[in-house]
Amino acid sequence: MPQQLGDQLRFRNLTSAQRWLLAAIIVIAAALRIGWNNVETYSPADETVYANYTRTLVDHGFIRGYPEIAQAFENDSQRWIYPSPLRWGYFVLSTLAAHIHGGAEPRALAWLSTIAGILVVPLIFGLALRLFDARVALLAAAFTAVSGIELALGRRGLQDEVFCLSVLASAYCVMAIVTHATTRRRGGSSLSPSRA
Repeated sequence: MPQQLGDQLRFRNLTSAQRWLLAAIIVIAAALRIGWNNVETYSPADETVYANYTRTLVDHGFIRGYPEIAQAFENDSQRWIYPSPLRWGYFVLSTLAAHIHGGAEPRALAWLSTIAGILVVPLIFGLALRLFDARVALLAAAFTAVSGIELALGRRGLQDEVFCLSVLASAYCVMAIVTHATTRRRGGSSLSPSRA
């Protein structure tokens, strides 16, 4: 049986109660993050720097604006104490968030963090379900939903939650690729590397 089918069956094998519990965990995670996304004063350091980078990208377009902020950072050693613009992927998303929000301000970036923080919860569930069983996956999702650091970072205009989401998504993809390759080498067995 191909691994993708095994993963689908694993999710399909969740009981109705487990599915409802997962839905409740995700709703609670979303409610907490949305409810606490109420910061009024943002850091003059990182959050303001990210908002300024994003403002340049919104005003000049990404293709022209990104080289400008990278060059300005490189040319002015006073800026070196602030975050560099190297994570261009984040700035693609922050520019999109600014366009949707209607302005390149820390509040728009905080919403990007909030959304990323919400998406982390089902992704943690999926990772844990691939590695363990539904009980462990539900516990992992529940702990992530109420994690103090996750809640704190999900209300700030920082890169941390988006970076967390991208790392977890990358880990999930690597796990899927390794599992698929291992399954093919074993002649189609549905065993994952962790259960071999």
